Amino acid sequence: MPREGELPSRDDDPDLLRGPGRSQGESERRGSGEEHEVAPFGGGINRPEPPVSRVQEHSAGSIPTNPDQIPPAQLSLLRILPPYTFIPALTETDAVVAIKVNDGDIQRFHEHTLINGRSELYKESAAPVIRFLITVGITPDRPLVMESFVDISDPDQRGACVGLASNAEARALIYNELLVLERTLTATLPPAGMIKDQIDEADQLRGSIPDGAFNFDAARRAVMWKTTV
Repeated sequence: MPREGELPSRDDDPDLLRGPGRSQGESERRGSGEEHEVAPFGGGINRPEPPVSRVQEHSAGSIPTNPDQIPPAQLSLLRILPPYTFIPALTETDAVVAIKVNDGDIQRFHEHTLINGRSELYKESAAPVIRFLITVGITPDRPLVMESFVDISDPDQRGACVGLASNAEARALIYNELLVLERTLTATLPPAGMIKDQIDEADQLRGSIPDGAFNFDAARRAVMWKTTV
């Protein structure tokens, strides 16, 4: 169990840090021969794909629309993902990173919290994968690191990626487990030219892959297999 004042770790709760990718301390066991399930927009390890109906059941009419927050479709996705998850998203005004946090840790996110992002392009044979990582300095000696994977062929994901490529900073929207927006902070992004180059390269690679051979989930799993956070 964590000591008072510490964030819980994956050792305390193996399910705690699973998100659309992996959080700090989460990595795939290599060479074990085990298969790992993943969830949409990045996929947490050992987390099965949710039924499509679960994503669709929260319609635009059931989640209020706010132009300064992420749209209902992305809120629906964030709803079914666990805490310590982030997704790039587009609001009506800008591109943001939306972070879902355990209710008990909301107070650790304040105006002086440093949030830094970086991106990497992986040219897998099945699909290009842009891997976004954010580091959140909620504790000086143990920053929280999360990752998310972008499928450039998906219009929503590509649009969010392009939006982030246009700015040096982005709003970081901190949601609690009930999807109430608790904080609006600022995330520092990679150089705009870097993300734009990665998008251009990913577009070129996607164009060279026949539709029948394109498999983003397989490519994402390959990237997760050979990387850590």
